Formats: sequence, structure tokens, C-alpha cells
Amino acid sequence: MRPMVLKNLLPFQLPIEPARYLLIAGLQNIPPHVAWIEWGQYFAFTVKGFDHGKDANRLIGRLISKGTPIVLVKIKATNPATNPAQYFQHLGRLIEGNSCLDPILHFFANEMKLIPERPYLHGLLEKLTHENFIESMHKSPYLPSGEFELQMYDRADIDLRIRSLRES
Repeated sequence: MRPMVLKNLLPFQLPIEPARYLLIAGLQNIPPHVAWIEWGQYFAFTVKGFDHGKDANRLIGRLISKGTPIVLVKIKATNPATNPAQYFQHLGRLIEGNSCLDPILHFFANEMKLIPERPYLHGLLEKLTHENFIESMHKSPYLPSGEFELQMYDRADIDLRIRSLRES
């Protein structure tokens, strides 16, 4: 499987403008962590449970100060802002067989009628690109060029990463 190249990555500065973003963090990990930002609020499905209500700019600032490479995918707003908490809060804690991407995929399916043909983050990014839902992509200072190779992964990689996070 070949990596997916994210191109035309623009640098970003804090504060990010209020909008919808797909946050891809820890790009050095396979798979990276994926979370959702809705108008300045952060939402994530993690091994500790539903993470929400945090100020996205403060969280991104902490990630940058730790040297965590991130990409922000700005999503075109096609409908009024919704409360994404409903897609996250009932999930409990992230365990093997699930993915941090699951609630985000449900959000896209229900709110934007967008269902990727291929699994995981690669499939979602391909579908968002094909349907012209990506407004722009932005990178943290730790990604040196205007592009990044997002490594392919599968269910075994996700489960291995979840196990390692639960054990740490």
C-alpha cells in the first residue's frame, strides 16, 4: 500500500479561525490520532473516553509546544453548525475494534451524506477531496515542506496502537 500525499499544506498560526476542522495529530504514529474541531471546540474519542469542551486553540498550542506534528483540514461548512458531541458521547472508551475516526465518520454520514468508499482516514480524505469539501489544509511548524506522506494502515495497526495507548 502506498502512502497518501497531502499536498499544498499551508502554515497556520494561532488562533485558528472559527470553522470546522479535521485534526490529524501525531503524524509520526501509525495510525495518527484524528479529532474534530467545531467552531473552536475540540471533540475526540480516546482510550480515556469522550474528550470534549476544550478550547481548540489552547489544545493545538499545547501540541505545538510539545513538538507534535499536526495537520488541520479545514472543511467547507455546507450546513448550519451542529453539536458533534452527539456522535462522541455515547461511545465510552476507545477499545480494540473501534477507531478515533468512528464518530467523525458518523458525523459525515449523517450531517453531510458523505460515506467514503475506502476505509480509515485515507478513504475519508479521498472522499472529501473528490466531493470538494476541503477548503484548505494547514500544517504545524514541525512539518518542513508543503506536503506530507500519510502512511497507510489497517485494522491491525489501529488495534496495536490502541493496545499500546491503553497500556501506557
